[in-house]
Amino acid sequence: MNRRRFLTGVAMGSVSVAGCLGTGESPALPDGMTVETHHRVGSHLADDGLEPSGERPHSYQTIITDRSTARERMRDGDGGEGEGKNKNEITEFVAETDFDRSYLVVVVARAWSSQHWLEVRDIERTEDGIHVSIASDSDEPTVDDAAVHSLAIRITDEGDEPDAVAVSIDDESMGTTENTS
Repeated sequence: MNRRRFLTGVAMGSVSVAGCLGTGESPALPDGMTVETHHRVGSHLADDGLEPSGERPHSYQTIITDRSTARERMRDGDGGEGEGKNKNEITEFVAETDFDRSYLVVVVARAWSSQHWLEVRDIERTEDGIHVSIASDSDEPTVDDAAVHSLAIRITDEGDEPDAVAVSIDDESMGTTENTS
């Protein structure tokens, strides 16, 4: 079973899950919000500012609110570790996004073993926007091959685009990104 790519959706109180979440749980979402995700071992972004040397931050997140920015900033898998099977999947993910109703939050973080995957646990509305809580999971024994992981989150919300998105992974704050669109 490939748990690295999964989609979840929650709409108006009913829960539907396509694919497989690591723990079998659907994320908790505010009313009127749906979420679909695409996980990758490697980065979804052409330039995410992360460097293996540790000189840069351990995580990066951004809000993408239009198709042209998504095409410019996001990349397909390039055959690197775990990326070959993701070739063209992110292009399709972006193409399927209706940017009149949805926006993308892309989170890039390091470093878990390549057997891990990232999944949204819950999203809460905040005074400035939203807080996305993400968990890293693995159902396989971990190996010592620390890798960058990326999670593209398509959020369709009846409300307005958020002014800011705060992200935490495994209950550790990864920071807040301002919406600059």
